[in-house]
Amino acid sequence: MQNKFFNITVNVSCKNENCGSIKVSLDPELFSRWVSSRDLTTGYEYGHDIAVDSQGNSYVTSGYCLSCPFDYEMDIFKLNNNGNFLWGNVSNPTQYDDEVNGVATDLQGNVYVAGTSGGGGPTGSSIYTMKLNSSKSVLWVNITRPDSLDYLGSDIATDSNGNVYVTGTCQGCGSGGAIYTMK
Repeated sequence: MQNKFFNITVNVSCKNENCGSIKVSLDPELFSRWVSSRDLTTGYEYGHDIAVDSQGNSYVTSGYCLSCPFDYEMDIFKLNNNGNFLWGNVSNPTQYDDEVNGVATDLQGNVYVAGTSGGGGPTGSSIYTMKLNSSKSVLWVNITRPDSLDYLGSDIATDSNGNVYVTGTCQGCGSGGAIYTMK
């Protein structure tokens, strides 16, 4: 059996003295296996979050701005375990600016995303959550805005019982802003 680690020895000096050496073992398995990039527009693009399902597929939430600081659009895309693009460009849940932030998967291979919807809308911002199956079909969308304040969705998680948890910010709650979490 061949050793998969390789060793590097670094000599450390401390103010003109030899303070010893450090031996570091590195595992080549920790280095990148693949790199994938996605260029959607000529505008500003950004990635937010990534989740990996039990099959090794990656789901990435991203967005782009065509005419910043307004006109934000969201994107969710799926890469296989080799980094190859499988699908993307999920429709925005509302007619207004939608930004997607968090992503999570469940044991059945479904994908959940959370973000902020309606930043450019007439009534302020809301937290949205969306569930998709592994083939990109939208199964449901939930828009949450309990009152007239602005709510921003930041992240999402699932548990083994099928529950969905979302966290974000309520702008104007408390002394200027508050953490908002829901199940």
